[in-house]
Amino acid sequence: MDYYYDDYYDEYYDHPDQLAARILQRDLSMEETIKNCVHPSIRFATQYITNFIAINLLFSILVLLSRYTPCNGHFIDGYPELADTELLEPSPDTWNRIRGTQMILLMKALSLAFDTEENHSLRSQLGVLSYSGYILCPANIILGPWIAFSDYLTIWKVSSGIEPKHSRPSSPGRRILIHVFRVVVSALMAVGFLLTSNCMIDYLLAPIASWKWVQAYGKALAFRTSHYFIGYLSQCSMIAAAVDWNRAEDERSMMLPVSSLYRVTSPTAVEFPRSLVQVVTAWNIPMHLWLKRYIFRTTKRPFGTATAIALTYIISSLLHGLHYRLWVTLLTIGSWTFVEHELRKKLATIYSACVLVGKCPDTCPAHQHKRNSLFSIVINSLFFALNAFNLTYLGCIFDSSEGPPDEAHQEKSLFGGWAELNYASHWLLVFAYLFYFVI
Repeated sequence: MDYYYDDYYDEYYDHPDQLAARILQRDLSMEETIKNCVHPSIRFATQYITNFIAINLLFSILVLLSRYTPCNGHFIDGYPELADTELLEPSPDTWNRIRGTQMILLMKALSLAFDTEENHSLRSQLGVLSYSGYILCPANIILGPWIAFSDYLTIWKVSSGIEPKHSRPSSPGRRILIHVFRVVVSALMAVGFLLTSNCMIDYLLAPIASWKWVQAYGKALAFRTSHYFIGYLSQCSMIAAAVDWNRAEDERSMMLPVSSLYRVTSPTAVEFPRSLVQVVTAWNIPMHLWLKRYIFRTTKRPFGTATAIALTYIISSLLHGLHYRLWVTLLTIGSWTFVEHELRKKLATIYSACVLVGKCPDTCPAHQHKRNSLFSIVINSLFFALNAFNLTYLGCIFDSSEGPPDEAHQEKSLFGGWAELNYASHWLLVFAYLFYFVI
């Protein structure tokens, strides 16, 4: 699971009056909220998104041109770095601003080492230009998502024009229409989640905000929607840059397929969680695939499932740098994921019911109580409530109105949100683990 896209607020709240407007929103009317929050957020988002779309559309055009010229075009990947030199200038919050970029670079380098070690034909395509182009690809160098080296190489190959069976060849006009439509939809989704995070949550929850659990839910939801904003912005930049990637697979419908290389996050799966495994998978899909492919599967066979899960979350925590809240949150999620998986597996065995972390088929041959039976519905509903509770609890310590915390000097308040809730989820985790041994 990945929480590193929480630092765009430094840019948005560079001015004290903007931060004050964010904190005092719940005292404003709808008209004042629109004026003091919605309009500034839209201006910020428009500038932010326009820059990403423009630079990646230019990259896409250069890629298409390079396919039909004798020169190797990998060198053009480095050009957007000139526009982002400001991010690399020394300043007090430099690391906070480039943490996500550094993580993407590290993930690319590690996956490249694994892939070229196992695939000799891929190793033969690795050179200075291809390596530099992959590492500095503008489609994902700033916000991600991670893509494999083999996927990156496909952008330089001229399409064979072979369409899958039972599909009609799509015209250039239709491809352009689909491309533009998906860019626009991703951009609008990003703006919508930004407005929700910045403006609408506080305003809608204001009438019942005196209860500490409502406050915790508001903080957690604001944090999650800010992540969706960055996730859809990342998806938007990938689509804008990748005009002709995986064309045969991706152009069967106007909407982006679930299996698409560009898909970054799934808010529906996170907000309505059957299990924490589903949340972890849907939060940042490319990073989940990276952790599963290069960490979990590599360590599962020699060390076992429990150790592989622990190592996966430890590596994920280390990738985020010295961010203690993230460390503890990720390790807590890892513990809950393991306990929930084992507990539901045991319940499914004892009661022969479809209550595993993953959905059983409608005609499940292994269980007596199918997923539509009353018993299975009750058990799965209880776990749904538990996971919704955990989403509120785990996310409430990431208060987006605080800005980046100076955690080295805030040990006492580092987990203040959890302390206010009496560390309820952690106590419940201990109880669930004991319950697993009792039944």
